[in-house]
Amino acid sequence: MRGTNRKSDRAAMLLVWVLLAVASPVHAVTVGLGVFGGENLPLAQEDNDPGPQWGIRVPVHAVSNVTFEPFFAIADGGRHEETFGGTTYDRIGFNVLSYGAIAAWGRMGLGSGFPVFPYVGIGSYRLAREGAEARTELGYSAGVGYAYALPVGFALQARSEVVVVPTDETSRRFVNLNVGVQFRFHPVP
Repeated sequence: MRGTNRKSDRAAMLLVWVLLAVASPVHAVTVGLGVFGGENLPLAQEDNDPGPQWGIRVPVHAVSNVTFEPFFAIADGGRHEETFGGTTYDRIGFNVLSYGAIAAWGRMGLGSGFPVFPYVGIGSYRLAREGAEARTELGYSAGVGYAYALPVGFALQARSEVVVVPTDETSRRFVNLNVGVQFRFHPVP
């Protein structure tokens, strides 16, 4: 696998997990488990088409006004038709396997509060397609979400985010639009 700087990638991911582990709770920790699905839309990529995205999230609200959320996601780059010399070829887009964490300003449906939450994230993104070498790179995301908390411990969410995965000379950019549901476990004192 090729990557930018494997040591700095690992150090950044380690920093995220250490921050999650040492977050000093001011109140009870609330943990959730969520699933989501939606659309992965490539930006300025002529060799990729839109495709589905799905995954799981584990939101942890341990610090006042901030929620940390590890995630795992899979996206399909769709099929893309290209014409070379009068012949049309059907090309498969990138399959993206990602994991990492986000930090959101708000409770993300884990309790009462303003339902809109901005967030930023960092993660490992594996880009693979038929006929090309798979690459694993460090990527960054920023987005906004809306959570509607239900009284029975569930919350419905809708999110929109931009993901940038720098590569050697350029970057791969995506917009992810998804909806999901999460279950809120009882707070842990």
